[in-house]
Amino acid sequence: MDIGLKSTGLSLKTQAHVVIAILNSIPSPIAVRSGNGRWWSLNSAATRLTGFSGQDFQRNPTLWIEHVHPQDRDNLLAAWERLRNGEKKVSCKYRFFPKKNPSEIWLRDVSQSCPVMDEETSAICSAYTHLSDLNERKHTYREEANPRYPAETIIRGLTHAIQNNLQTIIGEIEFLNLPATAPSEYLVILNKVHEIDRFLREAKDFFYPDGTPHSAVNPVVILNDLQRDVGEGLADHGIRVSMVCRDTLLEVIVDPKAFRNAVKQVIDFSLLLLPNGGEVLLDARRKTIRGTEFVELSITSISESPLAYYKEEDVFRPFVRVNDHVVGLSMAIAQEVFRRQRGNIIFRKESQNRSVFTVLMEVHSH
Repeated sequence: MDIGLKSTGLSLKTQAHVVIAILNSIPSPIAVRSGNGRWWSLNSAATRLTGFSGQDFQRNPTLWIEHVHPQDRDNLLAAWERLRNGEKKVSCKYRFFPKKNPSEIWLRDVSQSCPVMDEETSAICSAYTHLSDLNERKHTYREEANPRYPAETIIRGLTHAIQNNLQTIIGEIEFLNLPATAPSEYLVILNKVHEIDRFLREAKDFFYPDGTPHSAVNPVVILNDLQRDVGEGLADHGIRVSMVCRDTLLEVIVDPKAFRNAVKQVIDFSLLLLPNGGEVLLDARRKTIRGTEFVELSITSISESPLAYYKEEDVFRPFVRVNDHVVGLSMAIAQEVFRRQRGNIIFRKESQNRSVFTVLMEVHSH
């Protein structure tokens, strides 16, 4: 992977035309970028494979990671982090969405750090192998004659069909416009159908999360919005939702919709801990850990009565039951969302009447 970047005294930008000429002479997809991601060069093979040029990634430094499948981003980010920490060569596999192509491709990425003279940062040389091409060469005639449907296609179709039927049942029950004197069993049936529908939606989100582009977001805006939405109507149940922001927060790079939904799931779980009333306190502040800036979000439940007993680690367990309510997959999904977006969430009981979720998100470095 050594293409001579170390052998010349010219800067990386000055020798860009030389690098491009060398790269285009290589038939395999190759990319070279600066360690800080501000300079990219892809050879013609890599451009054909991804649909992008080096200029695309220079205009948007997060573009590559945005086109990696959400479930594979942590794997790639961890590999990049190892390069930054001094490891010379890393390798990983992940799914990538080429430009103007709704279907992902599997890539094997082998990247190597290459020192560049007169540059503060090293260059990263990456070679890509399109694994789908390798797999196609291994297919036998029998396999091509008897294709197997991907599990994702079956599960998505099955989930969609069941949800359509449930919605029909819900609509028919509600259309009956049953009087208040109707047997209580009707309400039980309706609630259970709604619960099954919720579980199916959560299962789809857990196994096949939507991959939308990441952008810079101020967490305070999302918290203020959630405080208004969630707080409506809770006063009648003796519950307050309040917020404190101790600092001017920096932006985080997240999928805005997924991040908002994850924080809402944490708030909704916190409300379940207050069957007899209390307060949910949203707290946001800046925090520095070993020189890295984070945004710390705390969601605290303060109950009027002792909290239900359960182990702290069970909070994120699928289908945990809290105060006769089955949580489903919502907290497992929230935990995954924060993890995929370079964040972390922990839960702890501080006392019999008080528990707190703490979310740490690494801030966007300009």
